Amino acid sequence: MPDPDPSGRLDLGPAMGGRQKTDPKVLAAWKACEEFNVPMPAELQDRPEPLTPEQLANRREYAKCMRANGMPSWPDPHPDGSWPEDMLSGELTPQEQAANLAALQICEPVLDGRPPTTANPNEVPKG
Repeated sequence: MPDPDPSGRLDLGPAMGGRQKTDPKVLAAWKACEEFNVPMPAELQDRPEPLTPEQLANRREYAKCMRANGMPSWPDPHPDGSWPEDMLSGELTPQEQAANLAALQICEPVLDGRPPTTANPNEVPKG
């Protein structure tokens, strides 16, 4: 296992040796060392570039679009444009999952300032 770089980040690619995070041995190692995995201090975390006023407006319109297209509890973004961390917590029913997928397809262009589109039931959403 490599040491963290000066900013506290680890590149686990080489250490994982092609193993997945679902590998029982990897999971056991993570569990055994859990107490040493402390959160990265805020001052060392990557900070995204601030959003432009246009991007902030697009995110507010996106939230409205999501609510209007089957996701009535979709939250507004925070004033800085970030989304609430708990916005996707909880289980969705199959009906809610279908509504969420359709709303994601319909509203995705709104994030770029374009008008909403129509849902394609044969398309798998990005991201």
